[in-house]
Amino acid sequence: MNKKYTFLKPITKSNNDFIQLDFILAIEEPISTNEFINTYKISNFWKGKFFIKKLKKRVFKYKLNHPMQWNINFWGLIKVYKLKYTYTLPESIQNLDELYLELSRGDTKKRFDDIKKYRELIKKDINLNYPLFISGKVLNLLGADIHDNDIYFLDGTRRLLANILNDNKNNKALIIDT
Repeated sequence: MNKKYTFLKPITKSNNDFIQLDFILAIEEPISTNEFINTYKISNFWKGKFFIKKLKKRVFKYKLNHPMQWNINFWGLIKVYKLKYTYTLPESIQNLDELYLELSRGDTKKRFDDIKKYRELIKKDINLNYPLFISGKVLNLLGADIHDNDIYFLDGTRRLLANILNDNKNNKALIIDT
C-alpha cells in the first residue's frame, strides 16, 4: 500500500489562506482497531467508539451536508494507519513567526491559548495524541458520495498547528481508512 494524501488546512476560520499538508504512510502495518478505539483520546479527554462515531457525524453534518448511514460492520471494515506529513505555508505567510502572528490575530483567545500550550508541550517532548483524519473511502461506507482519496479532519487541529509552529517536530498523524 503506497497511499499519498493531500489536505488543505485553513489557517483560521476567517482567513482564506491554507497550509498544504502532504501525507505518506509511516508504516504499512495498520494499528489494531481495538487498540486505536481503546487508546485514542479525542481532544485529549474522551475515548471510545461512541466519541469516534460522534466525530464522523460532525463531518457529515458540517462538511458533507448529508446524513450518515451507520454500517453495523464499520469497525471490522476499517484500518487505522500512521502517517507522516510535511507542510507548505501559503505564499502570504513567509515563515513560522508570521504564522504565529496570524493565528494570534485570527483565532479566538481560547483556541490560540490552547495552541500555545500544545506548542510548549511538544517542545518538551510530551506525548500528545496525533491528529486524526478519515478517508473519503471510509466516509463512502457510511453513505457519503465523495472521492475515495479525499480526507477530512476528525480531531487535533490545534495540536497540528502547534506542531507546525515547532517546525514539524512530531510530523505524525493517524488516518482511518480501509
